This record gives sequence, structure tokens and C-alpha cells, in this order.
Amino acid sequence: MMNLATAEAFEAVKKEFHRASAKHPPMHSHHEAYAVILEELEEYWAEVMKKPSKRNPAALREELVRTAAMCLRTLAELC
Repeated sequence: MMNLATAEAFEAVKKEFHRASAKHPPMHSHHEAYAVILEELEEYWAEVMKKPSKRNPAALREELVRTAAMCLRTLAELC
């Protein structure tokens, strides 16, 4: 059974998936998908590399949601 935090995380990824799918054309290749996923992951990593007192929890969450949504787009569009 899913807890509230998990359900909210899935909902955030779903919302970002639909937003990105409406804004951007389908991915054309796994190379393109990798580049998009890596870009989002690097943005997450940039936030992680900050001192803990300087990290923005909302930015961490946003980048993880975007990364997960791009992984989901890759599954839906290329696999």
C-alpha cells in the first residue's frame, strides 16, 4: 500500500510527464533521451554538491521529479 508521500511523488512525476510531453516533441533516440536525463540529473547533482545548509529542498525535489519524468518519457516513447 502506498503512503501519502509516495502517492504525492508519483502525482508530481505524472504532472511533469504530461507538462513536458505537451511542451516538447517526442524523443527521437536513446541518445537524445540520455542527454535529457543527464541534464536533469546534473542539475540535481549541482544542488546536492552545495553545503547542506545552502541546499534548497524544493530544488532537490524539482530536479528529481524532472529526472523521473524524463525516464518515464523514455520508457513511453522509445521502449
